[in-house]
Amino acid sequence: MSNYLGSSILTSLQQVSLHNLLDMVKTGRIDLNAKFSDPFRWSKKKKSRVIENLLLGLPSPHLWVEETPFGDLNILEGAELVEAVKSFIDNDFNLHDMRYLTHLNEARFIDLSYFEVNTLYDSNLLLREIRHETHPRYKCELYRSIHQGSGTKYTSQKARGYAFKKAYDLLCELSKTLHNAFYYQSSNKREDEKNEAKRHEFLLMIILFLYFKEEGFDLNQNYKGEYRYNIENTKISPNDYLNIALDKVMMMIDTNPPEADYYFDMVIESIESAMYYKKIDMISTIKTISNENSDIHASNENKIINHIYKELFYEKIPFEIMMKIESKKCRELFK
Repeated sequence: MSNYLGSSILTSLQQVSLHNLLDMVKTGRIDLNAKFSDPFRWSKKKKSRVIENLLLGLPSPHLWVEETPFGDLNILEGAELVEAVKSFIDNDFNLHDMRYLTHLNEARFIDLSYFEVNTLYDSNLLLREIRHETHPRYKCELYRSIHQGSGTKYTSQKARGYAFKKAYDLLCELSKTLHNAFYYQSSNKREDEKNEAKRHEFLLMIILFLYFKEEGFDLNQNYKGEYRYNIENTKISPNDYLNIALDKVMMMIDTNPPEADYYFDMVIESIESAMYYKKIDMISTIKTISNENSDIHASNENKIINHIYKELFYEKIPFEIMMKIESKKCRELFK
């Protein structure tokens, strides 16, 4: 699949039977529990609806998988569907609220007729595979597109974590460093993992501020002609939309570890400075950052990043406004 730049988004599409798909899961060829796949949270009613659709021969959504360097496949979208079928075949739940096949209400897999079992196993699903060689920037955009409208928070940052795995690991290490430096350790590992995208986006935003300051951009100047779009270009332009700029920060971290270390040190110094001058309690700050339901505009996290932002950009616009308009270009936000 090619785009208008002439580059390739390397994907393949194949039709597989449910029987073969479950075989691939059983042998480990497909990993249902990949780091960036969907969590398993479907209700029994939704699981039953999937089984009924397959038995009726109705089309199912595409399953998206990514090829690893070793040829295995990590599932990105559709893990809930596969898990629903797998758990039904394992007799883990009985069907509920069937619309057409009402005779199967309360039935388990073991209760299906020979014909129904064969119909289920012979069901065809479409498997869309993203090749390992695909450029990470395209993987990032594909992930966003796949999960658009899913209702999941911080989808863009999760897309960056999926596409730029080295940068993701480095941001995890930076988060640990900050926790250790300020003598805070979460008592809830699950909540920490759940909200890591929020913390990582917070850190990327600080690095973006520092990058503009270090590069000495005149944010009133239009750089459009100087920064022709290139998928491999990490140079951040004030004309970049905020999401694209953060993608480039992530790519810079991924491909240039020495520069990443330089900015990571500056992040730690900036947070220390914000704490000192604003007398901010880091323990409550990290608790706030780790709480997905917290109000960012009333938090210590906001005080920290506001302090850094004001120090770099002289209060040109309130940070609270900028966070609401990530579709704007950086030069529009900062000038």
